Amino acid sequence: MVFTLKIRPLTDNDLSRLNPFLPEEDEYEIFLQALCEDLAKTDEILKVTQDNSLLFLETNEVFSEVELKKKIKPVFTDALMEKLRFVSLVKS
Repeated sequence: MVFTLKIRPLTDNDLSRLNPFLPEEDEYEIFLQALCEDLAKTDEILKVTQDNSLLFLETNEVFSEVELKKKIKPVFTDALMEKLRFVSLVKS
């Protein structure tokens, strides 16, 4: 099964006490690549393909969006979320 995970960089609307500054442009790409690598290491995902801010996740089992989201949630650490944001996860 293939899912599309949409990620985006932080914007001014995301700034808060916890995230007082926007990351540098190149930091987004670095953290997006780190996310791809971390997702590829999970047991549920066979392959991750990136197309800009879209990540295509090929799974080894049939999951609903909700089930897969729960399985990959631990990958989205606080450090990672300081640089990028989860937008959506849908079956492709």
